[in-house]
Amino acid sequence: MAKDKNGNAILPKKTPQNVIDWVNRIELHISVNCLALLSEDSTLEQIKEAFEADRNTLIGIGEDIYENARWNAWSSYESELKSESN
Repeated sequence: MAKDKNGNAILPKKTPQNVIDWVNRIELHISVNCLALLSEDSTLEQIKEAFEADRNTLIGIGEDIYENARWNAWSSYESELKSESN
């Protein structure tokens, strides 16, 4: 994966500014994979495919994290304690 001195993905020359901005926002949390694997002279079609692949992967991860994080484990624990004491 091509990274600059700050660890950010080096994107193809033709990458639209909106996608660059998106990558910068995402990389505050996690590295992009598909976009970072592209060569400097990738086509817009290749950039779009890589963007969509990265975006879909990240949305899937985010949805899974949300589903797991929203479970209130502490409340569940307290409910189990109440059930055991009855």
